[in-house]
Amino acid sequence: MTLSTTVPCDGRILNETHLDRTCIMFYGYVLFLLAVGLIIIYEIFKKPYLFWPCVFASTISAADLMFLQYGFVDEFFVACAIVGAMLFLMLDKSSTVTSRRKEKRKLHHEIHLLLFLAMISYMIFQASRGILVLESFQKFHWVIYYGMFGIILFVGSKRVCTYADGRKLVLSITIFSLFYVSQYLVITFITEVIYGMSRWDAQLQGNWIGGSYAMFPLVVTLPAIIYVLIDKSRVRSILGWITLVAAFSAAVISESRATMIPLFFVSLIALPVIGLRKIAFSTVIVSLILIFQLVFFGGIDFSKSTRIVEDLTQTITSNLSVKDDIGRKKDLDRIGHLMVAFKVLHNDFSHALFGYGLRVQGYVMAPYIIEYYHEYLPHLDVIKELGSLDDVATFGFSAILVGTGYIGMILILLNFVLTGYGIFVQSKGYHRTILLSSLAFLLLRLFANNHLSTMLLFVAIMPYGLLHQLSQCQPMTFK
Repeated sequence: MTLSTTVPCDGRILNETHLDRTCIMFYGYVLFLLAVGLIIIYEIFKKPYLFWPCVFASTISAADLMFLQYGFVDEFFVACAIVGAMLFLMLDKSSTVTSRRKEKRKLHHEIHLLLFLAMISYMIFQASRGILVLESFQKFHWVIYYGMFGIILFVGSKRVCTYADGRKLVLSITIFSLFYVSQYLVITFITEVIYGMSRWDAQLQGNWIGGSYAMFPLVVTLPAIIYVLIDKSRVRSILGWITLVAAFSAAVISESRATMIPLFFVSLIALPVIGLRKIAFSTVIVSLILIFQLVFFGGIDFSKSTRIVEDLTQTITSNLSVKDDIGRKKDLDRIGHLMVAFKVLHNDFSHALFGYGLRVQGYVMAPYIIEYYHEYLPHLDVIKELGSLDDVATFGFSAILVGTGYIGMILILLNFVLTGYGIFVQSKGYHRTILLSSLAFLLLRLFANNHLSTMLLFVAIMPYGLLHQLSQCQPMTFK
């Protein structure tokens, strides 16, 4: 059989034998997204109180999904939820569409509302600067992206969009988390066991983010998983255990220290309410699952788990002396990016305050980062690590600093602080400690990766957002 080459529906050159399958998968994916989007619009229009659960479902379950190498699947689903809610608010004249703004609120909540809107407005301004500097209208996507959070806040503040049943909300978030973890495990199993392809290579196909970005939702949803785990209902408790064990398994497969550490630490905090016997039993189950994973995913190097202790020890004892480590990268590249960010801002006062514009930081930092890698990390492949020598890929804190300046960093940190204060006021005991720990690890994830393009980051810390609503769901078993 002779094979000819042709251009399939997504523009790449493939053999003709693969053309039909590629097009079917492409159009099937498009139809799937459109069908789910229409269902979301219809359901929210009929039942506007499902708005927040739908936003949480979209930002958790679809956090890693991509379309044509762009990670806007979660944005598309959230946009559909907004359309459904806006249609209801505009067309349903008979309903009492009253805003929660008329309710009596505490001062810190009012301040949080204003600062969140200030942060979103500032990010829109910086995204517009990025468009002008780069002369790329394609970057207008980021203006829409940050504008969506203002619309989410407006719609979500309506009383008619409030989801009143906290117990069901916690259960829903746990189910979304289980779906997300199962999705990761299934994709990994299919790519590595069935197709014999590395999951790291599969990410390059453009339908899945994965990598070091994986497992990010678990940092936010872990409190909900624990609340379901300790629920008095046996069925819900089993569901919580399944989700927690699956989360640990996925974290090990993804080799994500940024996920394994929060999972271990928060579970340790919750030990008094979970019970030592249950923890011991779950440890045995996780161990058996890890053995099973070792059989099917032989490429996993479990010796890397020692890196957690080693890295934490070095961070505390060595004062981050970057020149002492030539043999292994560890987190020196992240530290280096942060050092370069301060160096770049130090050169100009106005840029120190306002940055260079969103998405511009890669171009500005490129020469400094290359110099840093050549001096401190000569054993690393610079192109492989940075992605490009002209527009380098950087991490969260350095991207915020260089892109938006100290003003942007301060606005984001203040929103984290006010979210934490809201948790402190509205919760107590272990409930408070677990939520504050989750918030702290969420902030630390910005050191590990640039999650500014992950909707769940802002949905978690916004007023009426995920952590705010979880702080109002006081579990009955907590004292």
